[in-house]
Amino acid sequence: GHAMSKAVVREYVTRFNRGDSDGLRELFHEHAQVHEGNGWLELDQVIPLWEQAIDGLGVDLDVEHIIAEGDAIALLYTERGWSRASYLGRPATRRSYELPAVDWFVIEEGRISRQWRVRDRASMAGQLGWDYPLPAPSSTAGIA
Repeated sequence: GHAMSKAVVREYVTRFNRGDSDGLRELFHEHAQVHEGNGWLELDQVIPLWEQAIDGLGVDLDVEHIIAEGDAIALLYTERGWSRASYLGRPATRRSYELPAVDWFVIEEGRISRQWRVRDRASMAGQLGWDYPLPAPSSTAGIA
């Protein structure tokens, strides 16, 4: 039901904010797919990107709203972070960013099967003092 699905995505937020990538993986179906703005990625591709975001940007997700309908859950966040280490090849600038972010999840059998991550990456880059566009996540996914 919706209560369980909301609990799953709230736990996703808790584990992301804690930097618990192993814990995040447990919330997803084995063959889950995540859309990172330029295509679908498997968990083995996306988890290293999230680790870079956690390490390099100290990403913090603050949930503003949750909507549930059918097997879908949508979250509106305020996402904050600061450039404390390199990220996707960009140097640390020590600057911070804040922007609205949306995640759309599909929950099946109590686990996440699909996730769409929607961010204004141009705004993030501008606030952090980086050129835009950032390198495409898919071009670095094989390095990890």
